[in-house]
Amino acid sequence: MVVKYFKEGVTVEEAMAEGSRSSLKVYGSWVFGHRPAAHHGEWIDLIGELVREDAESHRLLIVAPPGHAKSSWCSLMFPAWYLGRHPDYSIGFGTSSDNMARQFG
Repeated sequence: MVVKYFKEGVTVEEAMAEGSRSSLKVYGSWVFGHRPAAHHGEWIDLIGELVREDAESHRLLIVAPPGHAKSSWCSLMFPAWYLGRHPDYSIGFGTSSDNMARQFG
């Protein structure tokens, strides 16, 4: 995942930081300690297509059983990574409970 960022004289931290700038998968692994499973990789690819300005649609519904890290990848890691790359943008989303709102806010 990060191998392409390693160069002579570059530390692991520098390589991970560089990889995190362009890859949500690397960012989630390095910053949050969550290695993406195969289904997370598919979600991440779909989210990447979704946020492109020239995307045909800006809508995505992910349906998966509890405990499959939907909230972790889509509501915690993605917004932080995306806003880090686009500090002049904003993201709004709603939750179904006060606990979730506090956790994601």
